[in-house]
Amino acid sequence: DGELQFGSMVGEGGYGRVYKARWMHVDVAAKVFRGGETGKLSKDFYSELCVLCRLRHPNITLLTGFCFRPKYTIVTEYMHGGSLYDLLHGKRPPSDWNFSQVVSIAREICLAMVYLHANDIVHCDLKSSNVLLNGPHEVKLCDFGLAHLLGDEPAAQEQAGVTIGCVG
Repeated sequence: DGELQFGSMVGEGGYGRVYKARWMHVDVAAKVFRGGETGKLSKDFYSELCVLCRLRHPNITLLTGFCFRPKYTIVTEYMHGGSLYDLLHGKRPPSDWNFSQVVSIAREICLAMVYLHANDIVHCDLKSSNVLLNGPHEVKLCDFGLAHLLGDEPAAQEQAGVTIGCVG
């Protein structure tokens, strides 16, 4: 069944809501953008999609798909461990994390940031709620709604070879 099946809401931000969902028998995260099909909504959606299409790194959530109807939606892999924010603020017990595990989380965040900057991408919203965990050795950045490519004019994106609609 190729339909996206929505579950519970797991997050909310300025651009929309994120739901745990199922697609092709796999858990995914579905970011549903707020509002109708306005020019600004379309630009925000396209901008985040342009960034996500360029990213393939073990410490960045993987784009798995997108759709335009009934609402603009970006679909990424789902991280079952919650966010670093949840861990730091007691929404999820740390279960005996030690210093080396904390260093490992910091290292994984740094690896993601080095990759982004090497690819001329600025995240612009790095915070604990945008760091997802499945343990200390599986750490991924998410939410590229404020991110942008250096030289972010449409012509620069075309020259960079960004193809929208070909997500694999």
